Parts: sequence; structure tokens; C-alpha cells
Amino acid sequence: MVVDPRVQAAIDLIRDEPDCNFSQHYLADRADLSPSRFLHLFKQQTDVPYRRFRNWKRLFLALDSLNAVDNMTIAALDAGFSDSTHFSHSFCETFGINPAYVFRGINRFDV
Repeated sequence: MVVDPRVQAAIDLIRDEPDCNFSQHYLADRADLSPSRFLHLFKQQTDVPYRRFRNWKRLFLALDSLNAVDNMTIAALDAGFSDSTHFSHSFCETFGINPAYVFRGINRFDV
């Protein structure tokens, strides 16, 4: 399946600039679409809602940062979460477990 070039451009931008937390409004504007049309097209083309896609990106950035800094608050903020509680709730919602249980006492891993 060929992905719509506007959606592919958004995915490429997210991939190429992982530290940026692009809003749906920003990406929609770059694609010359309304935010609602962008969200619809993104889900239609990827089978994943943009908010879930962005949340997964944030979670993986936080996990990578957590490996480096060993501080959940800093990792959460660096990944674009508003605070460590927001990160914890998103982590629990996605993986079904509190991140503190996962990372407490764990040896650092190589990336």
C-alpha cells in the first residue's frame, strides 16, 4: 500500500526529529489540511490514530531517556509528557503496569 505523501511527510518529520513533539495542528498545516481531516487521513493511511502514534513515540523516547538519566521526571519531560505522572499513566494504560515496578532496581541496558 502506498501511503498518502502528506501522511508520509508527517511520519518522516516525526522520525527525523524525534525530540520534537509535533502537534496535530502543526502537521495538518504543513500538509495543507484541516486538523480533523489530517487526523482522519492519518488513521486511514496507517491504521493507527495520530494521538496513539504520538504517545508511542513519546513512550519510546522516555524509555530511551530513562536508560540514560535514570530519572523518571527528567525522562518524562524530555519526551514531551507534562510530568512524570502523565508518563506513568500513559505507560500503565499502554503496557498494563506501573513503570516504577519495571525500572526499579533494573540494571541499565545497552542500546
